[in-house]
Amino acid sequence: MIFTLKEQQQYQNRKKVYLLSMFLLLILIGCAKFPDLGDGYRLDYDGRSEICILDTKNTIIIDSRILDYAFNENFIIVSQRPWDIFYSIPKANYKIRRELFKKSTFYQVYIIVKKKKLVLGPFNKEQYLLKKKELGIPEELKLSSIEK
Repeated sequence: MIFTLKEQQQYQNRKKVYLLSMFLLLILIGCAKFPDLGDGYRLDYDGRSEICILDTKNTIIIDSRILDYAFNENFIIVSQRPWDIFYSIPKANYKIRRELFKKSTFYQVYIIVKKKKLVLGPFNKEQYLLKKKELGIPEELKLSSIEK
């Protein structure tokens, strides 16, 4: 197959645009890092562009959507709003579920005891506060928004 000079130039331009786009995408992905939670646990995106907690084997420990988190050398605490509570609504399409999800105030809390690799929860607010006291989690370890 023989290409004209103009076709060759168009091909080269498309190739440059593609390579530049891939380079920019890699930079953007590299900038979306979360802090290291310690002991192999990390925050990361799941396949739906939501944030979850993974372990060293890339197993999802706490599914999306993580709203708030806190951690120290012993514990990870997260508040989470699960998507699955909105799937039981009859005739609700994705757009409706998404709006309900955004407006919802429901959340549940999980505690990870890092050294024991133990995940506790989900807890409602009262259960969480009791468990926090029982485990001796310091008061200064407070949940803060993931979307700073």
